[in-house]
Amino acid sequence: MRRNDPQLERRGALARALARFREMMPGSLVFRSRPCGKAGCVCARGKKHWHSSFQLVLYQRGSTPKTYHVPQKQVPEVKARIALRKEFEEKVKGILRINLERWLSGKKKD
Repeated sequence: MRRNDPQLERRGALARALARFREMMPGSLVFRSRPCGKAGCVCARGKKHWHSSFQLVLYQRGSTPKTYHVPQKQVPEVKARIALRKEFEEKVKGILRINLERWLSGKKKD
């Protein structure tokens, strides 16, 4: 291992930054409007009267998406946690890119 290796320094910085992502959440936040289905409800009058809410949607391979109602007051928190996950994924991609470049450069020396 070489000292002052910019790739190792960058990889180390990315790895140290991962600790701040402990509150991240999976899924997507989706705004939905739909009728409830009760005949006497105002939403039965048409689309402009449908009930609106935010849903946290989790996609799992091989199954139907799972959805969870997100109370209006928790929407900013859920948005922030999902944004953290997206940022986390970008940092991990950076680490993986560095590791691949290092492996490929070592392979060329063999």
